[in-house]
Amino acid sequence: MIPERKKFVIQYISTSDLIAKGWQSKTFKPNPYKPEKKIFDTRRGEKVRSKSEAIIADTLYEFGIPYRYEYPVKMANGEIRYPDFMLLNLKTKQEIYFEHFGRMGDAGYRMDAMEKMDLYRASGIYPGKNLIFTYETEEKPLDIKGMRKMLLENCGGAFS
Repeated sequence: MIPERKKFVIQYISTSDLIAKGWQSKTFKPNPYKPEKKIFDTRRGEKVRSKSEAIIADTLYEFGIPYRYEYPVKMANGEIRYPDFMLLNLKTKQEIYFEHFGRMGDAGYRMDAMEKMDLYRASGIYPGKNLIFTYETEEKPLDIKGMRKMLLENCGGAFS
């Protein structure tokens, strides 16, 4: 279309790329908890707290799944929590929370993780509906192949 006519055209349907870009560009206050612990680089150019979170972020980026790292979410009890990732399923436009429980071999961490899952449920965030999670211990590292499959089945992406 010639430039003179283009200025009269209004786009009525947003493409997935425009939706993703708009969704991802929303500004928010980052998690104030120990920002100095964000030492691992992602391919998208951000800093995350663990190698596994970097692997997850890089997989989301590779698959073209829009995400926000540690986006603040108000829970049913009024608390603000920061799930590791919030994803956008471009097909359904549904937001999906993603938690990685990276130290499940530690009893205290495991109890905190269970309490976090209870808080999510009380806030209407359910596994299999709008929450996915991964976990690992020192003996059982992150199942990268399983994580990749789960992301493609739940969130689509460039390869679905």
